[in-house]
Amino acid sequence: MLLSLFKKLALSAVLAAAGTLSASAAILVITVGGASNTFSPSSATIFLGDTVRWQWAGNFHTSTSTTIPGGAVAWDQPMSSAAGNFDYIPAVTGVYNYLCTPHAPAMAGTFTVSQPLPVKMEPLSAKLTTEGRVQLSWKTLTETNNKQFAIQQSPDGFSFKTIGVQATKAGGGFSKEPISYTYTDKEILATRAFYRLQQTDNDGQQSYSNVCFIARKGAGDLVLHLHPNPTRDQVMIHIAGPVGNEASLQLLDLTGKQLDLIKLTKDNSDMPVFNLSKRAAGVYLIRYTDDSQTLTEKVTRSE
Repeated sequence: MLLSLFKKLALSAVLAAAGTLSASAAILVITVGGASNTFSPSSATIFLGDTVRWQWAGNFHTSTSTTIPGGAVAWDQPMSSAAGNFDYIPAVTGVYNYLCTPHAPAMAGTFTVSQPLPVKMEPLSAKLTTEGRVQLSWKTLTETNNKQFAIQQSPDGFSFKTIGVQATKAGGGFSKEPISYTYTDKEILATRAFYRLQQTDNDGQQSYSNVCFIARKGAGDLVLHLHPNPTRDQVMIHIAGPVGNEASLQLLDLTGKQLDLIKLTKDNSDMPVFNLSKRAAGVYLIRYTDDSQTLTEKVTRSE
């Protein structure tokens, strides 16, 4: 089955691997620190036998386990230029939560460990048709005991609904040859949408593909997506599109007063995060600015 995906990220992202998703051992690289105090990606799903590698990028942090599956080995690793990278190979399936002790609770992460699955496939991709509909494409390299793919769509990348089902093209659900699939959403894309596949095998077990994002605006335009929104503590900013020169993110109140600032680099790989846990409940503005454009989105801090 496909790579299971923990919904935080998505946006999204999520394993640092190029090309094929497979059941072979891989390394999940998590950047620690950098442009802002975050783990990036802050959530992911891997398989037993894979390695989690925390890679230091700046400032002093820790990778410290909090709640982990029974039987798993806890860890508390300083992350600095002297300490370098830290590798961890999970031996138990389940959800692993961790944080940076000096910057908790805003700086935290999670990863889910699943059993290796037998289907290999290339990532799901999306494009707009001339009619303004979204056409999805994916290719399986091998299939074992596969039954079907449910095509799921979401306006925010986290709450998905099934919009269609594609039965396997593999005879009996088994194939050792590449098979290409396409599906076109019947609805005209209004602004933006997220898509993923829910794969089901003949035994009823399910898993999920990567999440792909597509916007009505051109592929070169920048779009901000805030999650969670509303929020009680931190809000993550997904930046879809190229980051310009002298780029920054501002947290503003409704009068335009700057409350926080994050400077971005053109090759920024960290997910920017603003912590609203100590702010009063209400509406705030998150403004992206570079040398050629300004975009503003609202975020609500709930009680």
